Amino acid sequence: MAADSSGGVPDTSAGGAAVDGHYDVIVVGVGGMGSAAALELARRGRDVLALERFDVPHARGSSHGYSRIVSRSFYELDAYMPIYDRACERWEEIEDEWGREVFYRRGSLTTGEPGTEVVSTARRTAERFDVPHERLGPAEARERFPGYRIPDSHEVVFQPTDGFLVPRDGVCACVDLAHANGAEIHARTKVQEWTSGGSSVTVETDRGDATADALVVTAGAWTPAVLPVTRDVLEAERQVLGRFRPTDPTAAGRTHSTGGPFGPDDFPVSAITTENGQYSAFPAYGSPGVKLARVHHREETVDPDEMDMAVTAADESVLRWFGDRYLTGGTGPTMRLETCLYTNTPDRRFVVDTHPDHARVHLAAGFSGHGYKFCPVIAEILADMVEERPAEFDLEPFRFDRF
Repeated sequence: MAADSSGGVPDTSAGGAAVDGHYDVIVVGVGGMGSAAALELARRGRDVLALERFDVPHARGSSHGYSRIVSRSFYELDAYMPIYDRACERWEEIEDEWGREVFYRRGSLTTGEPGTEVVSTARRTAERFDVPHERLGPAEARERFPGYRIPDSHEVVFQPTDGFLVPRDGVCACVDLAHANGAEIHARTKVQEWTSGGSSVTVETDRGDATADALVVTAGAWTPAVLPVTRDVLEAERQVLGRFRPTDPTAAGRTHSTGGPFGPDDFPVSAITTENGQYSAFPAYGSPGVKLARVHHREETVDPDEMDMAVTAADESVLRWFGDRYLTGGTGPTMRLETCLYTNTPDRRFVVDTHPDHARVHLAAGFSGHGYKFCPVIAEILADMVEERPAEFDLEPFRFDRF
């Protein structure tokens, strides 16, 4: 079985640390999922080699920047609930061990016209699974969270135990802790081919070859290049994020700990359904300005190696339209515009499974823009697969053979 993942990375063959030897597990891709998998496997005493074709961390994929939403608003399916709860527990354990906050539990707002799918799902999920929540009137929501301009016609659900993760810090925390537990991690190392046979898997890279008892692939949008069997299932989508300074300069945030009406303590993350689709807003943290995003931005399918990372005026206008209507004072000067990638499956549920033809190869992919929060628990599931332990969770909805 071979996979050519050429393109999109500088030539590193002339120098750097060589890849060789035999390991218990080789992990391909050291973003959110791969860094957490390397940590979990190393904690279990496994001899781990983790390979990343770009930098660690890097800004080409799905695990960079300063905020990813943590909210139950999208998860009515029973199988998600224990996975979600375990993920939140594990993130708190990771940040305690690393010594810095990664998970900011400051709450979430879900709003939209009555009957909006996401709002209805958030309400039903909270009621069915006994999730702490409040149903607020728009005027009450505006009073409590003055950075938001919520229309009088909207229904509002506030979930106080939700919040946001800092993905850049999460990757760094997992890599630091994986190193402390003995993992070997190489950035700027491109996988050229892998083969599985007998009692081991061989991985060939531009820095040398290594073998392992098992292979774990967490390569995000590049998974189809590493695992061709996924090419008809996984699809990369270009996403654009923007940060804007609020028009009122006194409301832009004073410090990262308080931040005024747009800081983490007073501006919860949001999922807001508008006549132009679903948007999210994030507090001013880590980088100047409030972060805005439209879910599935302009629905552009791309090749991750050929994606244009430049952000256009049309991209910016998609975000400004929302900010001008839903931020108090509207959208002020642009602070930052950047791209990232969603890796989508047809049903928007992720895949965590063993390769259909190779029992020593395992994968986690297709997180469809909502997966970062699950990194540490997906790592546990992958480690259990490697160790041939029974699954602790219902994984049937996430099997590869459902497609």
